[in-house]
Amino acid sequence: MKVYLAKFIIGEKSAYKIGYTKWFIVEKRFADEQYEVFDKIEILDTIYITHEDARKARARTEFIEGFLKSVFKKNFRLEAFFDKPQDFFTGLSGITEMFILPQGVSEQFVLDIFGNVKKFVNSEFDKVTL
Repeated sequence: MKVYLAKFIIGEKSAYKIGYTKWFIVEKRFADEQYEVFDKIEILDTIYITHEDARKARARTEFIEGFLKSVFKKNFRLEAFFDKPQDFFTGLSGITEMFILPQGVSEQFVLDIFGNVKKFVNSEFDKVTL
């Protein structure tokens, strides 16, 4: 499974999403036509999580996703941010997991945090029991 950091772009504005997927190629997660409302979707980084026991792999994936979501929380109404009509994004899968960068926080900061978690997962996570 993979935990991903995705960037959703309309015009000059971007929102971000942390989630997980079973798709090895994360972009397939967003291949559905519902995501055509965005000009572009970029996968900025992924954390590949594996374990010989599928339940443990899923638990680890959900743990990492939950941790990252606690750092980067939804902090806006998507329609207001992108200047779209009310309910424009209603029904969009994953909308509740999106966030925008608070004033003074750069995309590089988000990438650094995500990267640090990725390093931990790749080097230390097998020592943690879930």
